[in-house]
Amino acid sequence: MAQRGQTLPRPNLTLVVLHSPTADVRSHVAPLRSPKRYALACRAQSEAFSGRAIRRVGAVLWESSTGLSPNWRLLRNLANGAPIVAYSSDLGVGAAERSQNMGFLSHLAAPFNPVDVAHQIAISEPGDMATRWQRACVPLTDYLGQVAVFSEMTRRVGAALAPGPVAEAIVDRA
Repeated sequence: MAQRGQTLPRPNLTLVVLHSPTADVRSHVAPLRSPKRYALACRAQSEAFSGRAIRRVGAVLWESSTGLSPNWRLLRNLANGAPIVAYSSDLGVGAAERSQNMGFLSHLAAPFNPVDVAHQIAISEPGDMATRWQRACVPLTDYLGQVAVFSEMTRRVGAALAPGPVAEAIVDRA
């Protein structure tokens, strides 16, 4: 797991910032505009999924202070597996809680600190178990749906379907 003191911004990472139409997005992202820090693509939330496609998305930052819940299907499509993090310029106590109620796992405060952004990306990118499980679900289901695999698994495990022997049979077969 990444430690806050050791996390440095990855260079050439494209951040997609989806903000409210009235937000002062320039002041929010100003600390991230250093030449070797991040490439930024800022869009209003209402126009987030229209227009030119953004390639090589490193993370998506969604402004949660509007209270507008995101369209998660479109947001995940835009992120293409990259971390999705909520942010707000509201310094109130309920800002992070509001983000969690919308379904976000992490929250940032604007104006952005490059180290905080890098830290949130680092902790949500490789270690987000829910995202990893969702990515693995289809291939795993396809794999376990094969008759030969299922037959061998039930033969090795026998009648008892305890998690340990099942997992061992799957790992041995893979």
